[in-house]
Amino acid sequence: MKCLKVEEYIKQTGTAEETRHLIQELQRQVSSHLGLQGRTLCDRVIRACNHQLGVGPPDSEHIGLLVKLVELSVFGYDRCVAAEAQSSPLYMEKILFHIVKKLSSLKAPALSGHVAALLFNRLSPTQQVQDDHGVLVRSCFSVLWNELSAAKDEKLLPPQNRLGFQLQALSFLLLDVDAAASFSSKAPKYTEEAMVEFERSCGSVTLEDAAFVLQEMTEIFNRTTSSVQARQGSDLQTFNLYILSEMMLLAVKMLCRAGHHSLALGFLNEMEVKVSERVGRRCTPLVLGKWAVTAHSEMTAGRQNGQPFTECARELRSLPGEVGGQALLEGCGLVLWAVESRSEKGLSGPVLLAFYSFLEEYQERILKMLDKTSSNHLDTRRLQQTLCFSIYQSFVFAYESMLASQLEDPDLLQRVLLYCQSTAGLLMKELRTLANENLFTKTVVAVSNIACGLYNRHLYDQAFTTVEILCRELCQDHTAALSVDRLNRPFMLAVQTSRRAGQLDRALQWVILWLKALGDDVTANMSEPVSLWVKTKTDAVSNADEDIRLRTLRDGFGPDVPDEHVMLCLLEEELRAYKNLPRDTAQERYNTLCDLLDICGEDGSHRHLRAVYLCEMAQVVCFQDFGEHTDCAAVDFTREALRLLQDELETPENSDRLKDDKAHAELWLFICSLEKRLQEAMESDRKQRELRDQTPCVNAQIGNNDFDFEEKQKMHDSSLVYEGLHFNLAAEKELCQPLERALDMWSVLLKNGAQPSVRNIKQTCSSVAVAAALFRLMGKPLKALEAFRCAAEFCRRSADALGCAAALGQSVSVLLDLGSPELALAQLEEAEKMLSSDSTEGSSSVAVLLILLKAQYFYSIGQVDRGVPCLCEVLKEVNDVKQSKKWYLLRAQTLQVCSSYLNLDAAQLPQTQRSLITEHGIRTPDAALYESLKLLCSLLVTLVGKGLYGNNGSSSDMCRVTRDESRAGADARGTRGMQDRFGPDFSAQVQRTDVKIKPRKGRPARKPPSSLPNVEDDLKNILSTRWISKDAVVEDAVSSPPFKAPPRSWLSCLTHDAGCGCPCCSEPALGRCTARWAAAQADLVLKQDPTEERVGAKLHLTTLSRCKSVSNQLKRRLCELFPSRLRACRPALMQDVVSRVYLSMALARLETGHRKSCGLWKILEAGLAFVDSQPSPALRPVKAGILGAKAMASLMVLAAQNNCSPEELCSGVWTWNSPEQHKDVKTKQQKGVSSAKSKAETAAFKDRKKCQNPETCDPRERLLP
Repeated sequence: MKCLKVEEYIKQTGTAEETRHLIQELQRQVSSHLGLQGRTLCDRVIRACNHQLGVGPPDSEHIGLLVKLVELSVFGYDRCVAAEAQSSPLYMEKILFHIVKKLSSLKAPALSGHVAALLFNRLSPTQQVQDDHGVLVRSCFSVLWNELSAAKDEKLLPPQNRLGFQLQALSFLLLDVDAAASFSSKAPKYTEEAMVEFERSCGSVTLEDAAFVLQEMTEIFNRTTSSVQARQGSDLQTFNLYILSEMMLLAVKMLCRAGHHSLALGFLNEMEVKVSERVGRRCTPLVLGKWAVTAHSEMTAGRQNGQPFTECARELRSLPGEVGGQALLEGCGLVLWAVESRSEKGLSGPVLLAFYSFLEEYQERILKMLDKTSSNHLDTRRLQQTLCFSIYQSFVFAYESMLASQLEDPDLLQRVLLYCQSTAGLLMKELRTLANENLFTKTVVAVSNIACGLYNRHLYDQAFTTVEILCRELCQDHTAALSVDRLNRPFMLAVQTSRRAGQLDRALQWVILWLKALGDDVTANMSEPVSLWVKTKTDAVSNADEDIRLRTLRDGFGPDVPDEHVMLCLLEEELRAYKNLPRDTAQERYNTLCDLLDICGEDGSHRHLRAVYLCEMAQVVCFQDFGEHTDCAAVDFTREALRLLQDELETPENSDRLKDDKAHAELWLFICSLEKRLQEAMESDRKQRELRDQTPCVNAQIGNNDFDFEEKQKMHDSSLVYEGLHFNLAAEKELCQPLERALDMWSVLLKNGAQPSVRNIKQTCSSVAVAAALFRLMGKPLKALEAFRCAAEFCRRSADALGCAAALGQSVSVLLDLGSPELALAQLEEAEKMLSSDSTEGSSSVAVLLILLKAQYFYSIGQVDRGVPCLCEVLKEVNDVKQSKKWYLLRAQTLQVCSSYLNLDAAQLPQTQRSLITEHGIRTPDAALYESLKLLCSLLVTLVGKGLYGNNGSSSDMCRVTRDESRAGADARGTRGMQDRFGPDFSAQVQRTDVKIKPRKGRPARKPPSSLPNVEDDLKNILSTRWISKDAVVEDAVSSPPFKAPPRSWLSCLTHDAGCGCPCCSEPALGRCTARWAAAQADLVLKQDPTEERVGAKLHLTTLSRCKSVSNQLKRRLCELFPSRLRACRPALMQDVVSRVYLSMALARLETGHRKSCGLWKILEAGLAFVDSQPSPALRPVKAGILGAKAMASLMVLAAQNNCSPEELCSGVWTWNSPEQHKDVKTKQQKGVSSAKSKAETAAFKDRKKCQNPETCDPRERLLP
């Protein structure tokens, strides 16, 4: 066979047939003798095949023939090399590499693997290692691995074939001498990737798959070890053996996951023997691997055994020097994995301690390796990560064992905690340099979990010691990787454990450190630490530690105070936290406000904020005596705040906030002024009592009996009550102006339809509700209704469905009081709709209140049968024990409604429905009212203490507000019953004086301790009725003539026009009061002098006219408030007054026996028509009275027709008559009067028939509606 040029061989290999022919010729030539040019011939044939593979793509048959020709040529080439010197090192190996590369590009993995095997054999250990040897083996691996990666995407190979080719590719990496010597070989990493891919492709690794893996691993071990042993010395062989051991452990790990523990254990035993024979000592990584397989097998089966960990610790302890390298770490990691992947959670105490003994040796080995590899950054980082992960896992195992109650023995728990605490510092140190955010976050969670577990076991000192190490590290600005929740948790545990251990000062210090650790995010996440600050100070109250109690956050920071903005935010949050506490926090709030006012000086840039804090200060000093620490009163604080707010320039940005702050200041100006008035009134009462007690009564006479003494005592008590009452509508109007201005400003904020940008929308809603309550207590229902609607709108815009429903419920209550059930129903339906959108679980007091209001609505419209189920539902709810003031108040309201229902007669409330109510324990209406009154009295004592009755009782500022509202309401309702000229102007506003606002920190003056009230005595004073002494009306004709009657008074407002806008005419409560005064005055006139019929009739008619005017005024105002419901604006506020006036007029006509009695029938018919037009069942007694009067009139008419007295009409059917002989003189006189009266009534009936023309009747009768 001639040696041709390469181009000729390219032609001879162009087709499969020609290639087959060339193979046959070359095979004969190689079998005989190639001659002198045989080496060149084989080289040119191989190059021709390389060319054809690159020109392609040829068909698969042609590719196979070319590969066969390459294999034959390589064989011939090798026979000639022995006789001739090789031209250049690795010449043929490089050509074969290119062939492998081209076969890989043709996606022929089997053929490329065949040529790769030729290449691997040619890189024989007998050749001298060249500089480019490492490059060549790494390139071969890359080509083969990338080919398999591409084939993986297309799923061309079965899992076993792919794994075989991957391990073949990894064989080239084991030939890399430099990587093997430096333990930097990437073969283990790729091995792990191959095993994971194989496991995923198989789905479940069967026994056959496991056997295949072990066979392939054995082959690569044999192939690599024989090659390395023949080529290099013992050191390189040892390096490769440890790399192979690491790869074997990765394969074993996959088999353990599949449950083939016996196969894995047998394989490791066999490999350990082989490796030990080659290195001359035990292979520690494989020994650790065997114990890891044993531990995994035991734990998978649900058994716990500490022996494997003890043996592993002993093996590591006896290991000399740095033997093992990365393979040793892999063996230890396999043991750690075996514990991590156990089926049941929580190691027992002895097993956990045995595992910790292994971890101590493992971590000590890593630290030694870190000392030797400090120059290699990558190796150092990898070792640090391994060390940190092992310590982190130990924390996880400790927490799981604690949760599983495996560490109940105190000695075992103490030993576990000692390990955790000793390694926590090392972990923090390594994490500081590692900068692994994920592992750092996991570590924080793990340590926090352990501390939380100890906290739940009440081991507060151990919990604090554990978490303190972590918190110290977090204080050093390593919190960037942590979320706020995970950062807060360890600090929260540090504070809570200190609190529970009684170390309150330490707890406060940790709150400060916590706030510092939050860094720039402190203002956004300060609520939790500040809340714990306040709770810790609450603990100090229980311990009587005043220094801690009065310490503010500003004091806690000491000289290291944050910037002004942050400090203001922190102090504001502290102030809010104090407000949310259920106890009296006036001292704490005062000191915090002193700090805030100190930061916001008089001449500083925070004038707006200073005004807000002055208003807050007014709320504190209004109800506490801080006279030792401030030179001004609460009113001065509010006026100074208003002055600053008035001076503030209003801009579009601060407009809403400025209006809201002004409204708050106006509200508290009203409250503080009211409190000041009440304090002055109480002081005046006290002085009058002292003066009266010190002044002896000269005319005092000794009474004849105890009844005289009791009568004088009653008169004395009555005088004490009325001496403190002073009325002046003009002064009261002046007093209410700040409250009305506040409401006007809040109403302006809602006009644009957008969410107002106020400082605190929740506080604004609460303040508007307080203003509404004050208006209602002062007898201004329309203003209260406007304020409640404003509060509901604020709550609606702030997405507070519950608050909105509560405000609408109060509006419903006001409308029901005003006699507008149709409008109340609309508000009630809106409130129910808002409440249905609230996601709060369980029945709330607002929901129950709405049901109660529905019961009241049905009662007001006369649908009692529909109201009873609602009332019973509420009774069922309020009868459950709920320890809350709002539920007590709701129960009191329910009992009042229950009393109204039980007062109905059998026709309106049948016995079946009555029994539904009485089965809840309420039998009579009086019992319901009595129970309601007891609840209200208990609430007053709880909120106010005995200070309401003149004693020194302690109460919080909110309780004092409630007390003042109650007093203001009583004062205002009494005021509206009198005219302007009654009493002096007591409520004139105190003019502002220049007062220096400079409060100083401290505590309020201590009040002398008062004895606890006796509940029975306390309630007895409230529940008893004090009767006002009255002079008896002289009716006996034989008695002395009465004194001359004094001139009768007349309310000037009764003569006002119908559309008058004065308070007595425009406000429903005052208008109703004046109408009732006129009706009562009419009854009094007729009672004192029956001959004054004309005066009484005039007063009665004036009352009816007044009721009509008040109703019209109220209707107009309600139409303004509810313009969309004009048809429903039909208030029935005056219905009871009108009906009773009709009854009084009819009875007066019957008593006087007026001759023109046609007016009596008109009154009776008008009264009955009015009562029948009103659905309220409360008018049923009045209707009965009118019907009785009509019956009496009918009897008089019938008696006149029979010319007899009304008594004689029925005398014929009476079974008993009084004997004449037993009648005395007085009886005869009465009979004479009665006879005269009967004659007069008979004459009146006759005149009634004649009075057909209304013009001839009494002109006063034509005024009747």
